[in-house]
Amino acid sequence: MKKAILLLGILCFIILIFICGCSEQNNNPGITRITMTAKELNNDMETIQGPDNVTINYKSLNDGDTLIIQDAIFKINYDYVFNKTIILFVWDEGNLSDSMIFEFEGNITGSYFNDDQVKITVKIKHVIFSYQNVSHDMELFEEQWVNEEYFNSNRYKPLPQSCITKI
Repeated sequence: MKKAILLLGILCFIILIFICGCSEQNNNPGITRITMTAKELNNDMETIQGPDNVTINYKSLNDGDTLIIQDAIFKINYDYVFNKTIILFVWDEGNLSDSMIFEFEGNITGSYFNDDQVKITVKIKHVIFSYQNVSHDMELFEEQWVNEEYFNSNRYKPLPQSCITKI
């Protein structure tokens, strides 16, 4: 009887870990690893824009959190002019406005192809700055942020190739 209860407890624990696997705590309190699809990330984003302020935040992500985006590449292209690869994720093929773009440094089109299942791992960074008399309060990918001056002239830098892997 004790063995049956112990086995039932272990089984419940394994099921709980499996169900909650998309949000796992690190050793750092308050820092979380969250896995989402591109669509889930898009739905998690809150954008508020006024005449003198822009706020872009995530509902379930915080500064320092690790985000893992797992999805299938819809379209991949290399931009020779800017030496970056553009990856498009689409969750409704009939409506390309239901999509999200990620840019990566250099040409990775020899390693990644349309329909590949990939994992993009980034860290969330919270920044506050002013640009052209507009206050920006944003959560973005740490790997894309250089500094305020870079953002003012280039926006975001492409992600390093090390952020993406095949599943």
